[in-house]
Amino acid sequence: MSQFLRSYLATKLTLRRSITDPEKLNTSIRSANVDLNPHQVDSAVFAFNSPLSRGAILADEVGLGKTIEAGLIINQLWVEGQRKILILVPASLRTQWADELRDKFGLDSTILDSKILKQLQQSTDSFNPLDNPKIFIASHNFAYKNELHVKKTPWDLVVIDEAHRMRNVYRKGNKTAKKLRETILGRPKLLLTATPLQNSLMELFGLVSFIDEKYLGDPDSFKFLYVQQRGTNNEAQRTKLSDLRERLMGIIDKNTGETEGGIMTRTLRKQVRGLIPFTNRFNITEDFNPNDDEVELYNSVSDYIQRPLLASTKATQRHMMELVYRKILASSSFAIAGTLFRVSQFLAKRLQKEHKVQIEELQAVADLVLVDADQRFGRKFDKFEVEKVEEVVEEEQLSILNDIELSLDDLEEEEGDAIQDELTKIEEGEDSPKELEEIQEREIDHKFSKEEIISEFKDVLGYYLLATSIDKNQKSQSLIRALKKVFDHAEKKNWPKKAVIFTESRRTQDHLENILSLAGYEDNIILFNGSNAGKKAKDIYQEWANEFPDEAEKNPKSISLRKALVWKFRTLKEAILITTEAGAEGINLQFCNIVVNYDLPWNPQRIEQRIGRCHRYGQELDVLVINFLNKRNYADERVYELLREKIKLFGNLFDFSDKILGTEEQTDDGYEVREIALGSLDSGVGFERKVLNIYQKCRTKVQIEKEFNQLELDLSSEIEEKFENTQRKVIQHFDEEVRAKLRIRNQKISEMLNSFDRDLERYIKLVFNSGLRQIDEHRFEVKHVPKDIEKSDIKNLVGKILGIGVVTDIERQKGVLPIHTETQYFSDLLKKDAKDKDFIYKITFSHDGESKRLDFKDIHGRNGLLSIVKVVCRRKTINNIDEVFEELVFTCLVKDEASWALPTKVEDGKGWSNIGSYKAEKIVNLLVKNEKQAEFEIPNILKICSEENINLKKEEFIEKNQGFIEKMRDQLNQYSDDVLLRFKREMDEREEEIRALERSMKGSKTTGFHERQQIQQDIDKKQRQYAQAVKKHAEMQLGLFNDKDKSLKDLEKKLTLGFELVQLATISFTIES
Repeated sequence: MSQFLRSYLATKLTLRRSITDPEKLNTSIRSANVDLNPHQVDSAVFAFNSPLSRGAILADEVGLGKTIEAGLIINQLWVEGQRKILILVPASLRTQWADELRDKFGLDSTILDSKILKQLQQSTDSFNPLDNPKIFIASHNFAYKNELHVKKTPWDLVVIDEAHRMRNVYRKGNKTAKKLRETILGRPKLLLTATPLQNSLMELFGLVSFIDEKYLGDPDSFKFLYVQQRGTNNEAQRTKLSDLRERLMGIIDKNTGETEGGIMTRTLRKQVRGLIPFTNRFNITEDFNPNDDEVELYNSVSDYIQRPLLASTKATQRHMMELVYRKILASSSFAIAGTLFRVSQFLAKRLQKEHKVQIEELQAVADLVLVDADQRFGRKFDKFEVEKVEEVVEEEQLSILNDIELSLDDLEEEEGDAIQDELTKIEEGEDSPKELEEIQEREIDHKFSKEEIISEFKDVLGYYLLATSIDKNQKSQSLIRALKKVFDHAEKKNWPKKAVIFTESRRTQDHLENILSLAGYEDNIILFNGSNAGKKAKDIYQEWANEFPDEAEKNPKSISLRKALVWKFRTLKEAILITTEAGAEGINLQFCNIVVNYDLPWNPQRIEQRIGRCHRYGQELDVLVINFLNKRNYADERVYELLREKIKLFGNLFDFSDKILGTEEQTDDGYEVREIALGSLDSGVGFERKVLNIYQKCRTKVQIEKEFNQLELDLSSEIEEKFENTQRKVIQHFDEEVRAKLRIRNQKISEMLNSFDRDLERYIKLVFNSGLRQIDEHRFEVKHVPKDIEKSDIKNLVGKILGIGVVTDIERQKGVLPIHTETQYFSDLLKKDAKDKDFIYKITFSHDGESKRLDFKDIHGRNGLLSIVKVVCRRKTINNIDEVFEELVFTCLVKDEASWALPTKVEDGKGWSNIGSYKAEKIVNLLVKNEKQAEFEIPNILKICSEENINLKKEEFIEKNQGFIEKMRDQLNQYSDDVLLRFKREMDEREEEIRALERSMKGSKTTGFHERQQIQQDIDKKQRQYAQAVKKHAEMQLGLFNDKDKSLKDLEKKLTLGFELVQLATISFTIES
């Protein structure tokens, strides 16, 4: 075994890379449990590609993996020790982000809300527990409410997902976005959005200002330079937009594929077609006609929810609970029956607590309602037992939320999202303040009398009994028919007979399991929900844990349960996964192409999340989306029409004919309209509340039609205007430019990872020596551990399979250990082997192929000297983060005549040839035939040549550093020009006014004395104004000069390079066959 090679490879693999070096991502890419695409790596390289970078906007279209790009960057920072990371997302995406980071990158995170913050404060005995090396995930609203904690934490990175919600920060009234920008000022940031531009170019100014407030000047100058008046599209304006695109997107170097400058990166689906396969989306609508009892139940409960006063609902929670009741009512009679039971008990307990009504009196009332129901339905109902009040009544009320797996905190977060969405619409002029009032309105707390509550109790109990009298739902019968039809078609087409069925209700989930079991699917059903606590889930978990014991051991039980259920769904030949909204986040089901929305949320973003479980990267088939439409509910029809026709959520209408569907023919399934629509709807909660408002206030078909017509008109106008907005070109490079860049990036990724993998493979072979058995290409079984490392934890690897390169998810679950520099057991060993060791060696290298023999034929058999020095550089970035990066400098000399005698004295250099660093580095990639440590005096010529090479490397670093300072100078000059433009315009306007007045005085011969005197006074006044404008311009210019000088001095101080030299090895060598 070569001690030199082991030490050298460990050093090379653990070199700290410059922020500008794409190879810094090697470990992050190899440790990621995801098949990364070139555009994703390119975005990660772009985001922090310079010490001047304060962050970036990642603006790829929907479905291209912005979360993966951000995860790659977060993973890299984590590897580098920058571990204080905050991720701000809409409340509904928090769990999904946590799952993605854990599953794709092995990164644990903490989901924050106000309650968890208090718990952390108590457990850590700290006012600000966020100031710790952890990844925290919170909602936008959390950061707004807890600004003090967020502001005081020195974050290494702040990620804002769905960042387009901050685009109107430049507006005076947008307090939330302004406060958030101020809270995270000075922290490195990533903004993620698929729709950075919706209406005005000023939105781009707003987003960019989150990262760097000076990057695009001030709002006035930006508006003057770039925001065109409606109807203007002349050459001058096109030139300005081209300039703006360059400032935003940078310039792509055609030769290197690297992007110079810019603050935003954006890739479109059409630009990566060919690199990433996309499939189509089709919809199937199954109509159903509920029976009379179902209609009566719906209408009765709907009328109840529309009452102006409800004793069953706390006044401050009325709006939220209305939506909850509507969700459950639309799901199934079985779901609403359970809710009505709990509401009845709540009312009974409220009577006991507030009006001291005896339980016997309440039971008598309930019994009378039962008698009426028995007579009406001609059946005997089970006795309704009134529960005694013991627990807190409010908790009883909130237990209603359990069926749809929501908490009060979740609802409050959604309420905050709705208000924020509406504020954005008002600021954009798309809605009036009245819309916000409707969202925020709260009924005045009403003091309910005993009689009022008893009356409501009787009504709700009657609805409950009506619901329990319904044994069969027409919608579930329609589901059975739809599944048979689509599975028969899947069998013809050789598709997997798998479907994922979404419902918002746990009770509906149980109902669907029962009716589908009776329909013959009993052995193929898997349930997935928030708890996954059923017996079948536990059995599946045990089966999975037996198959993947290592995976089961390392993950928390709740995570392993999710993995096990998805695994079972994938491995069954025929399967139906019935899931609540818990399955709409964080699980990947691209092996299934049939999505069933048993009940349909009104929030388009939630629907897209559901469909996105299957219609995502890796899906090889076209995706079918099955929806159910109640033909006896006009409001349901209008909502569905909006979702399908205007937002294009479900793609094209599916044709059950024998035509072949697949990825070979990409059709327009409306994805571009869908992207624009979803972007304009922000969180979607605002749209959901508008629909709720229609359901709540409209009682006739005419009213419903009027309100939905207006909602459709508003939505259509918005989508059409944004679809036709030609200014969108300002945030995209030309298609062929991007394709060429990604082809180059793909080649570079392949080359750098192949080199990384080769070095890793050589290293582990040196570590284990004969202890490895190769079982496949780049796969090795550890048979035994050498004595020099048997005392370390690495002994635990005996019997394990080590994987070099890409290790698939299935391989990982089967226990194959992906090898990279952060792999458990190896990271410490690498650091130990890479410790600075200044040894002198005598080595005989040999080559194992004709090509290598030819590479070294000119020095074959000749005595040579090789010096390897590590140059360590230190500086700070503009974000005041310490950056350390290292490079190896190779110096190689060979004797002019063949000789193997070791030098015994210092020589003057006569008879030696310098063969260059490139070939010198290639020498250490040869096989080591013989190696021993030796002692000899190093010739002066080697020291001199090594020093020259080191100085050249230093000069290279210094020159690059100076380039960054010049680039910052240019940016500050551009900022000064932008800011001074306002004052220059004022000067020009005053000057033109003076000239106009002077022309007026000279041009009129009939002007009288008094009129001439008045004009002269106006001239004098304008000249004074002109002088004031000149003075303001000069003062501002001087201030900007001073600010620029200070900024450049600060930057020069931060970028000042500190060097350290470490001699790694000096080698006397020869090369043999």
